[in-house]
Amino acid sequence: MEIRLENLNKSFDGRPVLKDITYTFESGKLYVIKGVSGCGKTTLLNILGGVDTEYDGTCETGGVRTAMIFQKSLLLGGLTVRENLLLIRNDPQSIKRLAGQLGIVSLLKKYPSEISGGERQRASVARALLNAPQLLLADEPTASLDAENSDKIADILAGLKNKDRIIIVATHEDCFDRYADAILPLDYGELETAKEGAAMPQPEAAAGETELTLKRTRPVPPVYFAVKRHPELLKLRALLPLAFAFLLLLLTGIFQNSFAKEALRWYAPQGMGHSL
Repeated sequence: MEIRLENLNKSFDGRPVLKDITYTFESGKLYVIKGVSGCGKTTLLNILGGVDTEYDGTCETGGVRTAMIFQKSLLLGGLTVRENLLLIRNDPQSIKRLAGQLGIVSLLKKYPSEISGGERQRASVARALLNAPQLLLADEPTASLDAENSDKIADILAGLKNKDRIIIVATHEDCFDRYADAILPLDYGELETAKEGAAMPQPEAAAGETELTLKRTRPVPPVYFAVKRHPELLKLRALLPLAFAFLLLLLTGIFQNSFAKEALRWYAPQGMGHSL
């Protein structure tokens, strides 16, 4: 599997953001796109992930399954970690297995506000893996974490490498360098010559990911979580027949009134004609 960029250009309001980028990403490798804030890293990831389709040049991904990990975990605060994951894929067994591999089983019943930033980011990694992505994109996944948690997230992502997956991390930090197969410096839209990374062996604690078997599952309706969080909403169900009956009577009255007016409007001229 390969993902190929050729003469890729992107501008915002006439200002070049990506300039003539040509590169080929290969499966089984972890790539690190390095650069300062505002150099175009996020824009490049958005194009690779199919979020941004307005550009010049070529981006051939072959329709691979793609997932993204963001700087913020973006977990819904009103749902537990488990419920956040169920929204992505209604597969409790896969969720439990991934949670075990990422060390977050004890967090599944907690709300995002009850866990640390590093724990939330691990939960977001689990969310990204639920659909067994072939292309895993991470946009500054450690920018809001301390050094210890940054190293943990780097270890986890490095442990997700396999022969059928491409991992691309955009960052300005160095914690991913030791696991990178290639480091791609991005200098305000211009991709400089790639540097060979250290590509250290995968961390034992993170390696050995069990691949998920994709199977069709029925999505969990969001209303399920709303009712679970606010059981008093169930009481409203008893009022539905009454509300429907009231609405029916209201509509009937409106139609009857309209019909009577139309009948009088039509009948009045007729009656006047006969009286003459």
